[in-house]
Amino acid sequence: MATVELTKAAGTYDVTAITWSPIQLISEIGVTQLKIYYAPNNGTVWTELTKNSWKATYNGAAQTVNLKNATYTSNGSEVPAYLDASVHKIKIKRVTSPTLYITFSDGAKLSGRDLNIVNLQAIHLLEEEAARLDTEDADIYTYISTTLNNYYTKTEVDGFFDAQTLIPAWENGEAYLEGDTVLHDDPFTAANTVLIWYCTVDHVANNGNSPSESGPGSSFWSLSQNDTILDHLNYIRRMPGINNEQTDWNNIYIQNVDAGGLGIFPKIGQKSDLFRLYNQNKTAALQFTKDNQLVLNSGAFLWTKDNAFLAGSNWLNYTPTSSKTGTPVLSVKGRSGSSAFEVVKSTAANNTSNVLFKINDTSVFTGAASHYIDGGTVEFINKLVWFSGTETQDCYGVSLLDGNGEPPFSEVRFGRDAKFGTLASCASPFVSTLTLSAATGNITTQGDITSSGTVAADDVVVANVTSADYLTTDSNGKIIAGSGTPTTSRVAWAVAGSNTTLANRDVVYLDNSTGLWTKARANSVTTLAAGVIDGVSGSAGNQGFSVIFAGAVSGYTGLEVGNFYWLSKDVAGGITATLPTGSGEFVDPVGIAVNSSTLFVLPARPHKLPVTP
Repeated sequence: MATVELTKAAGTYDVTAITWSPIQLISEIGVTQLKIYYAPNNGTVWTELTKNSWKATYNGAAQTVNLKNATYTSNGSEVPAYLDASVHKIKIKRVTSPTLYITFSDGAKLSGRDLNIVNLQAIHLLEEEAARLDTEDADIYTYISTTLNNYYTKTEVDGFFDAQTLIPAWENGEAYLEGDTVLHDDPFTAANTVLIWYCTVDHVANNGNSPSESGPGSSFWSLSQNDTILDHLNYIRRMPGINNEQTDWNNIYIQNVDAGGLGIFPKIGQKSDLFRLYNQNKTAALQFTKDNQLVLNSGAFLWTKDNAFLAGSNWLNYTPTSSKTGTPVLSVKGRSGSSAFEVVKSTAANNTSNVLFKINDTSVFTGAASHYIDGGTVEFINKLVWFSGTETQDCYGVSLLDGNGEPPFSEVRFGRDAKFGTLASCASPFVSTLTLSAATGNITTQGDITSSGTVAADDVVVANVTSADYLTTDSNGKIIAGSGTPTTSRVAWAVAGSNTTLANRDVVYLDNSTGLWTKARANSVTTLAAGVIDGVSGSAGNQGFSVIFAGAVSGYTGLEVGNFYWLSKDVAGGITATLPTGSGEFVDPVGIAVNSSTLFVLPARPHKLPVTP
């Protein structure tokens, strides 16, 4: 039978001259019969190379094709395969069409060529079908052989029983439980044959109830299970606790209360692991080594239920059930020259850098000039946190302390004269920015105190302002009392959510038809100035801003101090330093320049110049 499929390993072929020999093709059909696949060296998934990318290189005489420019189909597009003989293995397969290459009509004259093609096509189809069946048969035989390796044969079982390696012999005075098995001959038969007996009821053995099919022992022992199971089974699953249910094949059912479920006894001088548990990738996940070490390998997880577990956000959590005092929840003993406990950042390559927290034999946070927790949050819940320059708690008084020598409340407290500050670097001096003084009750700071929440009015008290007419700030930013009438720099109208595209310093009027503030222009009595835009926020079509009717507007450049500015007749929203003088022009004052960048808007009545005849 000709070979109909050929696999070439990486490194055994030339990409530019792939030969399919000894596969036989119908020369007249040629490349139509060939399919070529490739896969990584140890891969099991084959990818078919597109025939159109290599069929033009078909050389029937040399029986070769060139796969240098071969492609494959990916998501509907042709992608270069970049076949590498050192990396990829290839498979060449002959697939003959079941539809006849040549058909005949009545009166046709048959040539030798036609007969050869028809004959070879039929032979090829038979060969390929036989090869397919052979492959299926081989797979079936391999499966059966592999599966039966997990079972004892009847001969092996009989050998075990004869050697009394699995079942103890019957013994007078032994306590037996229902389900126990023993070896014993039948005292009521002539043949001296060792049989397997099953205990049917719990009892203590005596000479009068030895196993037998008749006589007093028959009420304690039976051969029925032996007859129905052992004599009629060709294979028995290789696990103790035999059960005919497939879901129980790997379960151990202990038949004797004095027996262990599974025991592993090492040899003297054991050289390999006593126990290994593999994952789906056939990599050892859990090992008990010859050195009595339990090893949980990388990629494996330990899950313990009830009081101790590792899962989800609780990487390690233990809730003790013992009420015994003086017993720690978690105890870690240090090792000479090493920290007893360390927590490192997730980005650290090892535990010698980026330490977030560590404890050695003498203290917490040792071995460096400063220690910090970077990028995290620390919560202290229902416990006293003590920040102080000393370790004394005398200020509470002995009577107020609980049994552990701690205050009986759940608060965070700072000791006298606690200071908080910053370090520009680990070598820089400490700079105090906040001081808490228990003696005076004051909080002083060199920086700002900000809050994202609301400070209630009852909680804010400013000294010496109880009779103030109003509050203001001094040059240092302190809140102080003001007297008389407060001053303001301008009169404005706030607008929010306006469908406009205005900018700061635009001169505007209120359009009667649209209701929108619109750029003013001194060319019509309906578009004269009402105010100036300032404080624009938001995006075009959804703006917020203030319309300044009187007061200062900053942000200008090049203003002439003391000069008046008028609404421009040429630029919408603009101002001009030139007084309008032309026939019929509008004179609309906007404001006066108080400095080069600030215009003080002045409410003024516009007028129109006479029209020159």
